[in-house]
Amino acid sequence: MIRTTIMSDERTLRKLRALAEDRGVSFAQVAREALDQKTAEYRPKPRSIGIGDSGRSDVSSRAGVGRTKPRTWR
Repeated sequence: MIRTTIMSDERTLRKLRALAEDRGVSFAQVAREALDQKTAEYRPKPRSIGIGDSGRSDVSSRAGVGRTKPRTWR
């Protein structure tokens, strides 16, 4: 394990210490469990969204501009 330092408000720390005392485990154990739970819920955003972004904002308004009229197939 790697030792680290976190900063939190007093209210949250009091709650975590009380929880640790009620369960009979260390504060560090409760903090590790909370971090594990939070990271288990984490889902990174898909990287493929926006991959075809042209950077232009007028693409849909220009969709039919400059096209020739299609021939009929009959």
